[in-house]
Amino acid sequence: MEELKITEILYLNPHKNVIHSFEILMNDNYDYIFLISTLCDKGELMIRVYESEDKFNYYYNKDILDVILKNINKDNNENNIIGTDFNSPSFTFEDINYQTKKSYIKDLPENIKLKLIKYIFKQILEGLNHLHNNKICHRDLKPENILFCSEDEQFKIIDFSISTIVGERKRIDEPSGSLFFQSPEIIDSNNGYDPYKNDIWSVGVLIYLFYTKELPFRGESEIEIQVKTTQDKEKYSDDFNKELKDLVERMLNKDPVERISLSEVLNHQFFKD
Repeated sequence: MEELKITEILYLNPHKNVIHSFEILMNDNYDYIFLISTLCDKGELMIRVYESEDKFNYYYNKDILDVILKNINKDNNENNIIGTDFNSPSFTFEDINYQTKKSYIKDLPENIKLKLIKYIFKQILEGLNHLHNNKICHRDLKPENILFCSEDEQFKIIDFSISTIVGERKRIDEPSGSLFFQSPEIIDSNNGYDPYKNDIWSVGVLIYLFYTKELPFRGESEIEIQVKTTQDKEKYSDDFNKELKDLVERMLNKDPVERISLSEVLNHQFFKD
């Protein structure tokens, strides 16, 4: 079972931005496996809110922002540089109307979003870099698989159910991932695909989503979404931050050979400012 092997690798090689399992329990037949892992009490990176039965949007998780905005202020040595008063007119706030009772924020000022992207995605990318250094590709990066732990105030990559240990392979054949975060080469994977570059695409979608609150490729059907992913260019508004646009465009290059590498992402000018 590959997920168990991955869990064992990460147990021996922990990283602050990857979920850590302290104990692995199973029966003799491996029918049931229980992982005792870090508690990520503040939930997922963004919250999926259904406007109707088949239409949804992603919004910002207020429980997470309550913590990290204060940290960003502290790191910048400024007095409430961004402000954390969610009752101010700059924020649109609502309570989710379903069983989790999570609170979300519908929009954020531009300067806050940019600071959050640098703060949040540096952690996610460092966690992904740790996986790749251990020859592990996640293959299903999406908001639901990025959780926040208030104990150490770190984001954690979770859920390795369809992850793979690449080893010496340069390409794999098995399609994977969630529809909106799949790379073009997964959709058209007759010749296999590079799983490392696929992970980079998925994080590019995550960054685009966090900045715009929109998925870059949407449609009324799975086929329409796949066609747009493989053929259409993502849209950028005139006021889209220039450095961030350069980064995202390079991460969402439809040609995986030309797509930016993970080390290049981590060293991109956007994260240096």
